[in-house]
Amino acid sequence: MSIICIDPQTDPCWRRLVERHKSDVFHAPEWMRVLARTYDFDIQALVMLDETDEPRSGIAYCQIEDMRSPRIVSLPFSDFCDPLVT
Repeated sequence: MSIICIDPQTDPCWRRLVERHKSDVFHAPEWMRVLARTYDFDIQALVMLDETDEPRSGIAYCQIEDMRSPRIVSLPFSDFCDPLVT
């Protein structure tokens, strides 16, 4: 098993993970592209790969900087975006 950091907007690994798990619109790469383009967010995801390099679980997050300080948060403007786990 290994953990990789990916861009969920473009990496096909995230798309496969979303298709295999119970997911919703807030997990979709298209939604993440809307957030990134509209608000200039840096959206990333950590994905756990199995022995065959297939994605098994993952979580999307956003690194933001504002007047409160730099921090990592779940996806802004998303009602929920739970981790995708097996």
